[in-house]
Amino acid sequence: MDRPVLKLGHSSDPERRLFQQLGPAARDTGEVQRAIDMETGHAALVAEKRAHRTMWTEHPEWVVPPEVFAGQINTKSEIYEIEALEFLLSLMDEIEAEAHKEKASASDPEEPDPEPD
Repeated sequence: MDRPVLKLGHSSDPERRLFQQLGPAARDTGEVQRAIDMETGHAALVAEKRAHRTMWTEHPEWVVPPEVFAGQINTKSEIYEIEALEFLLSLMDEIEAEAHKEKASASDPEEPDPEPD
């Protein structure tokens, strides 16, 4: 594949994952555009699946068919046209905002109800 594409995914080590999935091409041209710290791997997986579902339903024209990159990238799906960058970054803004909100609510539990008079 001789064109720029985007890969959306979750990993505890995004740089390593980039090289693992993209192989030699990543060493020359690949880069992690953005990473979001999530509380758990499960939370990251849920957010990732929701983002992919959004891409498939709202912008299927940006989904690169697997046969285009078969044998070149170690993944079966979740590759998008470069034109999707701004939309994907806005999805990541939403994911990050939600993650911060969940983290804040977990670290700041509600005050207990006062005892009745």
